[in-house]
Amino acid sequence: MRRFGRPEDFVAQRRRLFRRYLRVALYLGAGGWLILIGLYLYEFHGALSARPEDWGVFGDYLGGVLSPILAFASFVVVLVSLYENRIQAADERRARGMETVMTAFTRLLERVTEVVRDLRYERTRVTPVGLAAAAASVDEVRGREVFRYMFVEALKVPYSHDRSARDTPERERYVALMKDLDADWGYELGVYFRLLNHLFTFVDMATLSLDERTRLANFARAQLSSYELSILFYNSLWGEGRETFKPLAEKYGLFKHLHAEHVLDPRDLAPGALFAETAFVGFDRRLEIWKGVEPTLEGE
Repeated sequence: MRRFGRPEDFVAQRRRLFRRYLRVALYLGAGGWLILIGLYLYEFHGALSARPEDWGVFGDYLGGVLSPILAFASFVVVLVSLYENRIQAADERRARGMETVMTAFTRLLERVTEVVRDLRYERTRVTPVGLAAAAASVDEVRGREVFRYMFVEALKVPYSHDRSARDTPERERYVALMKDLDADWGYELGVYFRLLNHLFTFVDMATLSLDERTRLANFARAQLSSYELSILFYNSLWGEGRETFKPLAEKYGLFKHLHAEHVLDPRDLAPGALFAETAFVGFDRRLEIWKGVEPTLEGE
C-alpha cells in the first residue's frame, strides 16, 4: 500500500525556499559587517582617524574577520543555486514524463473510440403480417448504440422473463447472462474489454500522483456512455473482468454515474452488493474510506 497526500505547489515551495536561503546569506553578510564595526568602535574609542595607517589596520581587521563569513555566505548561495538547478532538472524530467503519459493516454482513448465505432450487433425484428404468419428481418446496429441493444435484448429482457423473487442481487444469474452474451458476441466485445482494461491499468501504473491519475481516470470515464457502463458493470462479475477490471473500477469510482434505469435491478447499486462503495463515489469520499492509504492492486 502507498501512503499519499494531496499534491503541493512545488514551484511556489521552491521559490519560498530560495528566497529564505538568499535572505539568510544577505543577513549573514550585512550583519557580520555591522557587528564587526560595532565591536571595533566599542574597543577603540575616539573620532575618525586622519592617519592612513590607522585605516589600513582597520581594513585588515575587517578583511581578516569578514572573509570567512563572506566565504560561507557565498558557499550557501552556491548550494542554493545547485539545489535550484537540480529541482529545475527534476521538473523538466517530470514534464517530459507527463507529456509521454498524456500522449500514450490520448492514443489509447482514440483506439477505444475506433473500436466502439466499428462495433456491430445484429438484432432480429419480427413484424406481424397476419394472424398466422410473421415476417422476420435482421437489423444491424453499429457504434455506441450496440451497448444499448445488447443491454436491453441480451440482458434485461431475458432477466425480466426469468426473474426470481430474491432479496439480494442474483450474481449467478448475471454471470450466466454475460456468458451467453460473450458466447454470441465475444468476438466483437473482447477487444473493447481488453483495451479498456489496458487503459485504466496504464493510468493506475503511471508515475503520477493519485490525484493526477484520478483526473485521467475521470476523463476516461467521461467518454463512456450509460449503457457502456452497464455492460462493463456486469462483465466485471466474472472471468477476467472480475480479476482485473473490477479492482480498477472500485479504485477509480468507475460506476459513480451509473443509475438505476441502466442496471437489471436497482439493488445492484447498493454498496457491498456487487461492488465496494468506492466504485460508486467520488474522489474525496474514497479518500475517507481508504483512511490515507492508497490501495495497491495486484501486480503493482
